[in-house]
Amino acid sequence: VMKALSERHSTREYASKSLSLSDLSDLLWAANGINRKESGMRTAPSALNKQDVDVYVVLPEGSYLYDAKNHQLTLVAEGDHRGAVAGGQAFVKTAPVSLVLISDLSRFGDAKSARSQLMGAMDSGIVSQNISIFCSAANMATVPRASMDNEQLKKVLKLKDSQMPMMNHPVGYFKKSDGIPQGYRHSFPIIALLSRPDSVTIFSSLLQEKFINRFFVSCLVSSSTEKLWISFHGNEYKQWNTCCIK
Repeated sequence: VMKALSERHSTREYASKSLSLSDLSDLLWAANGINRKESGMRTAPSALNKQDVDVYVVLPEGSYLYDAKNHQLTLVAEGDHRGAVAGGQAFVKTAPVSLVLISDLSRFGDAKSARSQLMGAMDSGIVSQNISIFCSAANMATVPRASMDNEQLKKVLKLKDSQMPMMNHPVGYFKKSDGIPQGYRHSFPIIALLSRPDSVTIFSSLLQEKFINRFFVSCLVSSSTEKLWISFHGNEYKQWNTCCIK
């Protein structure tokens, strides 16, 4: 759990590969599945145990409702409706799957009351965090979002007036470029002298002393900007970082 928390981050680039059925199954169970069959309790707690959050799965071939009790998907609408989840942000449509979190506020009684809407938002946030932590642990990419085309989603998913779209999560595998996971790429400036021929060696020693014990280094020097870009891979943490030395 500590490793998953330390590595959790939002990612907006995804590989085009579809999620395996096993990974999708685990993702949905982690999000809001039943973890105590005798009582029907979920992996995500909910206010008053009303279990108001329903998870809809939007795939290129159709949109589905996750049936937690039977751990299966029920078809709601055929066709690719990822554009409705995107809400104007094109990157969402590149994710092979999007999870849409819908709170049925009628399960609290008065769907229009501010308290019901507050509890629905809170419960959706808990499910969202389950998704984020699972993705971190399973080496999958996601980002929690509130932007979406609510009216279009209500039509596509055939929602009742009491069902409110709260959040969504595009999910996919990490997109790779030159062997470097995009989700793990970071940049930060470090001051150094490039005039010495052993500057790379000096920086390598700095990395060993200050950051990580073992690393892979590749360099690209730009003569026009006098910047040295060094990418290093920490074996211990399995993360890529990009440093710019000016």
